[in-house]
Amino acid sequence: TNPPACIATPTSPAIGGTPCSLNPVTLSWPATPGATSYEVFLNGNSVQNSNALSYTTGALGVGPQTWSVVPSNDNGPAAGCATWNFTTNEAACICIPL
Repeated sequence: TNPPACIATPTSPAIGGTPCSLNPVTLSWPATPGATSYEVFLNGNSVQNSNALSYTTGALGVGPQTWSVVPSNDNGPAAGCATWNFTTNEAACICIPL
């Protein structure tokens, strides 16, 4: 009879992590009891609303990124969910010489 709880900590990337800026980044989170869908926000924009536990971005470029996940069910969305951050960085990319 209540909306689900917010997710305390994402699975990946780590809060404050520095993934490669040239590659897509997979955002993932644990399931929340009672949730039937998850709305994903990247840099303040809704990018997915489904029952999936991950979202893969396109290449994001270098710099700070923010994201959050709002679990929902028939009783509505969770309220007051945290926004997490990571910084995409070219130094995190591995170059393999040919």
